[in-house]
Amino acid sequence: MTTRDDPQDQDEREALRARVGDADEVERAACALIAGDIGPIAEPLVEAGFGIPTIEIDPPEDALDLAPLVTLHRYWRARCGPGGALPPASAIDLAELRETSENIGHLRTDGIGHDFVYAAYVPAVAQYAGRDWTGWSIGAIALKFANAHGILYRALHVACARTRKPIACRHEAPGWLGATSWRRLAVPFADETGAVTDFLAANVPIAFRRRTPEDAAEQLNRVGSRPVAD
Repeated sequence: MTTRDDPQDQDEREALRARVGDADEVERAACALIAGDIGPIAEPLVEAGFGIPTIEIDPPEDALDLAPLVTLHRYWRARCGPGGALPPASAIDLAELRETSENIGHLRTDGIGHDFVYAAYVPAVAQYAGRDWTGWSIGAIALKFANAHGILYRALHVACARTRKPIACRHEAPGWLGATSWRRLAVPFADETGAVTDFLAANVPIAFRRRTPEDAAEQLNRVGSRPVAD
């Protein structure tokens, strides 16, 4: 069963969010990604023992090849306006994506542009993580776990906002999750001024391993609950 914040968790969340201070590193990684260089994103992942991710800006639909990613891409594309105008953030309705809602999350910029808060966490990820991180920022979650994926996800969404295009990603995940590789698609939405403020993200697990008792213990230590999916 997934868990949500209690008051103590909320205090920790805000304290961690206040400590997220690596905006320069995120900026460098995002600029490099837009220029076609994933080195600054890959470096912390490789140092932590993960493989190099694959990232594509504005992927063609036939490159997505997984139903939740294709569904989200079509949903977004159908709502773009004339001249490539982005869909309005005010019109986001996850109920319209009910067929693939387990794989969809909603993020908002923190107002500065280098961190992003989950307005609605991805249920499929929560099933493996054992926790619903709605209300937490990517940076705060990464700090809590000393997680190398924070730069990846934050730079990906900065680049998504700057290019105003969907971005697809494939990356490895910690083994204790059980789902060891994920595909992700992020798509941007704008406010009434045209500024990108919101994103929908589809996450799909694509590789798995049988979890050990040690994995379960690490999960319990990190998250405070056991995953539903195993």
